[in-house]
Amino acid sequence: MRPLRLLTWNVAGLPDPEAAARVLRAARADVVCLQEVSRRAGSVYRISALARAANLLFVAGGRASAGTALLGSFAASFSDVSAFRLPVPGRPVPGRARVPRGTVVASVRLPGTAAVRVAAVHLPLLADLRLRHVSVIREALVRNGSGVVLAGDLNERPGGRAWTALSTFLDDPAPGAAPTYPARSPSTRIDVVLARGVEVAAYDVERFDQPDVARASDHRPVLTEIALLSS
Repeated sequence: MRPLRLLTWNVAGLPDPEAAARVLRAARADVVCLQEVSRRAGSVYRISALARAANLLFVAGGRASAGTALLGSFAASFSDVSAFRLPVPGRPVPGRARVPRGTVVASVRLPGTAAVRVAAVHLPLLADLRLRHVSVIREALVRNGSGVVLAGDLNERPGGRAWTALSTFLDDPAPGAAPTYPARSPSTRIDVVLARGVEVAAYDVERFDQPDVARASDHRPVLTEIALLSS
């Protein structure tokens, strides 16, 4: 039984959709968790166009989840899908834009496997708000008896408060993984895949040191292989 290939990537508003599609095609992922896709009216059309160009299907996200999205391969099945916005302060924080945030959560399976719960996330810049969002995401993600995977841009380095909160229900399968930001000369690991209840058999950042990545985003993608249980 082959593993589930899962990729997460902050695509920085898709400045070069063609380059992004080439990266996604080369990754051959079953599940793609995106951050910073369009969150405006009509976002589904733009994200669906990217999915088609990458030989993937649009599952959910965009405007409904404030710029996160979930794409999938034709081999994967998605159920219990929800795309929603996360709470932000009622008033703008002085000196910072009030940026909406959201997440997409779904149960995913390959033929013959048990489902795993997956969340595509993009945590905010404010530390207190990151902690609040982690709590909301946990409620949507964790289900009795299911393996869970969280993939996205945490906007925080390992050891931070959000990482500590996440570690109460998720594990870091690759604490020594390469940094992901900025893409041209990465020095910070903020884009991650965390999991519990499943085995992350492979975790790869270095393979994405290529021109198309730098054209498409200021982040590098993370590609993982996840061993699922038989159904």
